[in-house]
Amino acid sequence: MKIDWLENPQADLGGRIPAIIIDNERKRLPQALRPCDMIVDDDCPVCQMCGDETRLLGMGVGFWHLDGSHMDDEFAFSHYKTRQEWENENRRLEEFNREFNRKWEERQQRIARGEPIEPDPFFDPDPFELELE
Repeated sequence: MKIDWLENPQADLGGRIPAIIIDNERKRLPQALRPCDMIVDDDCPVCQMCGDETRLLGMGVGFWHLDGSHMDDEFAFSHYKTRQEWENENRRLEEFNREFNRKWEERQQRIARGEPIEPDPFFDPDPFELELE
């Protein structure tokens, strides 16, 4: 039953084949959509406008992007082909997060002690930008 579902066109996916969708998404290949397929919320005026092919001025193609938001962080939902690749990436991310948190805590302690710190481009505002405001 699983193979039948994965390898055959599915009406609730616009006639697409789930195995191809999964493979393309893992490869990060764009998947084209018709404007009417891009309506996420039937009650949303913006969605209705985007789905109205007559208003798109000839731009009748959109792209389906499955970004993984609100999905479990499990191997089955990853873009990795093997569990080993997925586990290696998880270990790399854990190490990165530990190192980031260590440096962040050290920085916060230096700030609390009143010690000078080097500006961080991600967290400290650019003084020039503050002058412009």
